[in-house]
Amino acid sequence: MIASALVLSLTGVAVAKQEGFPNPYYVTKHTDSGACVIMNKSPNPKFFQLMGTYDSMEAAHKAMGGMKECA
Repeated sequence: MIASALVLSLTGVAVAKQEGFPNPYYVTKHTDSGACVIMNKSPNPKFFQLMGTYDSMEAAHKAMGGMKECA
């Protein structure tokens, strides 16, 4: 049952990308500088700490403003 849920969730992502839905937005913190940034591609964990994933740029900005690590 868990395996079928995983397959369905991955299929949904593949269909969304084919349909032209935008990529998620990632709020990340640069591990060296400590600066928070928003990316539209999956961050490299060697250089960035993932702080959250959001469906829109507006939601990412709002969330980042409330993160004490990004103040």
